[in-house]
Amino acid sequence: MKLENLAHHINLCVKANNGIKLASWLSTNEPDHVDALRKANIGSTRDSLSKKYMNKFASPWDEICIAHLLAVIAISENRMEDAYKEQASMVNAFLRFFGVQTNWVLTPLWVVLTELRQLAHDGDVELYNQQKLTTCCEDAARICNKAFTMCVTDRTSQPAESRKWGVYRAVNIVLKCYFKVNRTNLSKNVIRAIEANSDIPSLEQFEMTDQVTYRYYQGLLALLDENYSRAEGELSFAFEHCHYSSPRNQERILTFLIPLRMMKGSFPTVRLLKRFPSLEGLYGRFLKSIREGNIVEFDRALLDLEARLVQLNIWLMIVKVREITVSRVFRKCWLVLNKPSRVSIPAFHAALKVAGSPMDIAEAEYHSDALSYYVQHYAQVKARPEDCLMVGITNKEMDIEVLSNKSKEKEIVHIPLDPPLMNAKEARARLVNMTWEAIEGLGMSRYQVNIYQFDVQQAFTIFACLCMYYVFLAPKEYIPYEPFFASIDPFFKIFCMSLPVFAHTLENQLFMVPLLKKHRVRSRKLRSKWIFACLVSGGPAIARFKKLVAQEKQRLDEEMKKL
Repeated sequence: MKLENLAHHINLCVKANNGIKLASWLSTNEPDHVDALRKANIGSTRDSLSKKYMNKFASPWDEICIAHLLAVIAISENRMEDAYKEQASMVNAFLRFFGVQTNWVLTPLWVVLTELRQLAHDGDVELYNQQKLTTCCEDAARICNKAFTMCVTDRTSQPAESRKWGVYRAVNIVLKCYFKVNRTNLSKNVIRAIEANSDIPSLEQFEMTDQVTYRYYQGLLALLDENYSRAEGELSFAFEHCHYSSPRNQERILTFLIPLRMMKGSFPTVRLLKRFPSLEGLYGRFLKSIREGNIVEFDRALLDLEARLVQLNIWLMIVKVREITVSRVFRKCWLVLNKPSRVSIPAFHAALKVAGSPMDIAEAEYHSDALSYYVQHYAQVKARPEDCLMVGITNKEMDIEVLSNKSKEKEIVHIPLDPPLMNAKEARARLVNMTWEAIEGLGMSRYQVNIYQFDVQQAFTIFACLCMYYVFLAPKEYIPYEPFFASIDPFFKIFCMSLPVFAHTLENQLFMVPLLKKHRVRSRKLRSKWIFACLVSGGPAIARFKKLVAQEKQRLDEEMKKL
């Protein structure tokens, strides 16, 4: 088939507004006309084709036909990067025609954009194998976004013939490209463009395939934002309305829907997993560990599958599911103890140890410092207890065993929980908030410093002081400019040498010691380091300590947002 014949067939389709037939003539996957076109134009180059056909056909069809032929030749010769470049040139030319047409050209647009995305992937694979920078998929995303914009901004066509009926199919192709190149932050821009345009028909009026794909990507974006409730709703819709003849798409949806349901304690059936062997390989070990309450096996599966889970952005969700495995262990402990109304923390610690997850007893009970803050603030115990142990907790109160510093006797202190806890999920956030409230009520800060750092400013201050002491105390023969220093009054020398000691001691008592108390530096070794640093260097040590406090504040505030 000569290029003239291709142009003739395209011209007939354009005159008849036959989008389906035009799509087949522009496709590189139609074997009939593609093989005939390739065989009749063996050895053709862009220069030879441009000289022969450029401006011979109506613009932009001369560019479209030439680029289409060159893409076909490049594909047959397995030059995928060149094939993508020619396809991109063809799509850009086609968009000039698309921008002045109605929605009859949507079908050929989907064909050329889909093949553009596929060729971009193949082109990047070729570049990667050649150890070159992969740019095809990112460039394809830009071109697809241009097509999406032309659909959204159609304000000249009648509503029934508007290109806006292609908005959701176009945005789905754009989202696929953005997810492919890991530029999900750009996805929100195109979604905002849809939400801001009230002229676009509602999603329910579009084909179900477009609805399913769009809701699927909406679910993925919500998942990345850790909006798990919305993500579950979007993915549930996508799965329930996904066509039964598309098991691959169902598997993609379930890959993210299963862990979302698992976090709520809802697990897939064995029958469902058997339909999708890859999902059984991904989640089967976790589900078995949860049913058995086997923490060790769960952690082993988490380690073995870590790379895959991180790649899918679901590692954090599976880590949260681990809490369900721990709860199964605690439930078994509760059943063994004949379902008591209260279970002591040491019993839970023993259960974890039997389950193969050894844990320090203090970690299992709750942090001893936090318990002492509860006792001092909520129970109004003035002296800091020597030791605290949580021995029980209900939805209305927690019981803390306190060992007094003076009498060395143990007593049970009851800390009320007002209002009562509604469920176990609420307990963590409530206890954390109580800890901060108790700390601030005792005049301390929630931002704790647990390290010591030495910096350049401290070193400079120490060096300056040592230089001064050397000049004033060293023998004359070792002092430079000795006549000048010899003329300095002895009383002034004593004053200069005493000033740093007095100033640093005063800074230590007025600033450093209160800071150490406020920010809960209780380790004797760590307190000694900061006090000595302040005595030697003064202000720079205090400044360094405050900088560590600021860093801890930033870290803790970020964690509290996730809680």
